[in-house]
Amino acid sequence: MHALPYVGWAHLELARLGDPDHLAAAGQLADRLGMAPLAAAVAAQRARSGRGPLSPRETEVASLVSLGLSNRAIAARLYLSERTVENHVGHAMRKLALTSRAGLAAWFASERPR
Repeated sequence: MHALPYVGWAHLELARLGDPDHLAAAGQLADRLGMAPLAAAVAAQRARSGRGPLSPRETEVASLVSLGLSNRAIAARLYLSERTVENHVGHAMRKLALTSRAGLAAWFASERPR
């Protein structure tokens, strides 16, 4: 258990070297262990790298939610199953601590990564 904080910082350093998958791992460890300094460093790295909290596909789905499209319409447009779209919407809402599609649409309109 004592090595986990070091693992979190190592993930952050690997993300800084260009491997974005490690940024998510560092953020998850920071949350799990309650490491506020690591969480702040992860947030700063996300801001520098232009990567928001959502995956590219979740961001794409959020953009279509913001247009008022249903899961069925989004699925048809992206050639995905309706269930897959439902999962992307749910994951995005959990990551952003939102409780409604309207909240997801509002996030995309105002806070989307640029």
